[in-house]
Amino acid sequence: MKLTRIEVKNFRSFGESDIRLTDGMNALVGPNNCGKSNLVRAIRMAFDPKYPFDPAVDVPGQRKFAFPRTTLTFDCRGATSSESTLLRYLRDYEKTVSRSSSSTYAEDSTVRFVVTYRGGRENVTRQEYFSARGGGDRRGNPELNEKALRQFRKVMRFIAVDSGQSIEELLAGRFREILHTVLKEELKQHLHDAELARKDYVGKLESQLLSPMRDRTLTISKRLFPEVKDMFLTPTVSGLEETLSNVEIRLADSVETELRNKGTGVAGAILVALLRYLTEASKQSMVLAVEEPEAFLHPAAQERLREDLEALAEKDNVSLLITTHSPTFYLGIRRRKW
Repeated sequence: MKLTRIEVKNFRSFGESDIRLTDGMNALVGPNNCGKSNLVRAIRMAFDPKYPFDPAVDVPGQRKFAFPRTTLTFDCRGATSSESTLLRYLRDYEKTVSRSSSSTYAEDSTVRFVVTYRGGRENVTRQEYFSARGGGDRRGNPELNEKALRQFRKVMRFIAVDSGQSIEELLAGRFREILHTVLKEELKQHLHDAELARKDYVGKLESQLLSPMRDRTLTISKRLFPEVKDMFLTPTVSGLEETLSNVEIRLADSVETELRNKGTGVAGAILVALLRYLTEASKQSMVLAVEEPEAFLHPAAQERLREDLEALAEKDNVSLLITTHSPTFYLGIRRRKW
């Protein structure tokens, strides 16, 4: 499933824009403050139900009563059972919007997902729905729409990497949820075994290490305070999800050091490698937005990174956008397209 089109209306610096994407890597190029990051924010707004929408910031000042809207169009070929299910749900939904005999978007392997905000500046509501062919802005059966939304979120994920963002910062955010989901898909039995081992470890800590201390401490406490009936010493051993957010990455070259002590370029390369693992292991489709991947990289390293990102974007389940100021990235893409 690929993102093929982004329509943004009345959001931040955008009045109304319609952007068509290619199958490969899409580079957003332009001077500072021209709206590249705002396009990434518009996509983030569409994918994240908890997006912290602020009318004072997210609505263009000259359009005080405008309603921001992002429409994402996907090419969905039904390559997986989850995608086929999504198309089936959307066919049913679209037919409740338009009663005409013409084909639906879903029947043409197209998904059009719309997110808009309505209301006044003090009372804003988020609306998510799917566009139906011939239906304009009309909505269909709300239960069928919600059913399709749940399936859409099972099929598609969004990852944004801000310029200069560290892996530690990324793992502390929603990226961690995606990584956890992928690991559960890819390493289900290993994760089950790891959780059993964690529980066994906690049990042994309680019975062999903490229990004698607990008994002695309880005896003394009851002598001093007879009303004390019992005492519990429970060790805290983090589960997988919390452990992932605190994972430490170390690299060995001439000396072994933590990733945070390496150069920013090295950290960026590790991040791209992690993204490649996610896309290769995941059963879901992904939209990736990477801001200024060339930051702090030597031109030769930029060229290698561009090649890696282009290879990543060729996958059928990956849509990739980057923002860049580097000729290495956009001239490389141009040479390939010409």
